[in-house]
Amino acid sequence: MTHMSEKQKEQIAQEKFGRHYDELDTDEKKAVGGQFRANELGHEGYSDMGKKGGKKGGYSTGYAHDPEEQKKHTDRTGNETAME
Repeated sequence: MTHMSEKQKEQIAQEKFGRHYDELDTDEKKAVGGQFRANELGHEGYSDMGKKGGKKGGYSTGYAHDPEEQKKHTDRTGNETAME
């Protein structure tokens, strides 16, 4: 993974927001970082990162998407049971 240089931060901040990087708020700085990653990975590589969230092994979305797994963690009344 390549780290973003100060020059790259400044360039993206100017292109995206028309301001210096140091003048941006936290969300805008995150957007600069996201733009840098998108530029570095290209559309296909960057969009693939988001696909992991909805699949097993990605970010947890609870058990609602998997009825069999949900049964393992709930009692007969549908209340969640303690995980072992």
